Amino acid sequence: VYAACLLHDVGYVKLTSENRIDFANHPQASVEIAKEVLPKIGFPKHKTKLTLDAILLHDDMKPWGTCKPTEDREVWYVQDADNIETMGAIGITRILDYCSRVDMPIFVAGLDWNDPEAKSKSAIHDLYAHIGLYEKLHTETSKKLAKPGLRYMKDFVDQFVREYNLNNFTNIPTPPKSTL
Repeated sequence: VYAACLLHDVGYVKLTSENRIDFANHPQASVEIAKEVLPKIGFPKHKTKLTLDAILLHDDMKPWGTCKPTEDREVWYVQDADNIETMGAIGITRILDYCSRVDMPIFVAGLDWNDPEAKSKSAIHDLYAHIGLYEKLHTETSKKLAKPGLRYMKDFVDQFVREYNLNNFTNIPTPPKSTL
């Protein structure tokens, strides 16, 4: 689990032909780098496959992931840790930074909150999609750890929409209430 946690995002160093970070394919790039690194550091061969699986599947529970079920608890722990990391003030900052890097607008009025494509059209909708990760956490401990950051993220999205409405004389509904 430790090796997968350390290496799961290392694939961000590989750039596309346009010299941009390849966010969508970084898990596979991370696996390729890990395949090179693990033998060099004497990583136990019997743990390599599970470690590579955890790296490859770490984003699978995210809105853009395949959401393929796995029964490997080690994969769950890496997925949960990675998802918890996206919640709270630092998670918001990282998501907004990502959206800026890919030239995504901060907010697009009129997008349906539950439209699976909205997360790729508006930073605020992307934040809202990340709120849904809470329901995909595998363990009760993960849910307990995630709750404070998740509340902060939900409050941030709701406050943004309230301020947007005031500043633009609109009445866009806030996202549906979560189970928190």
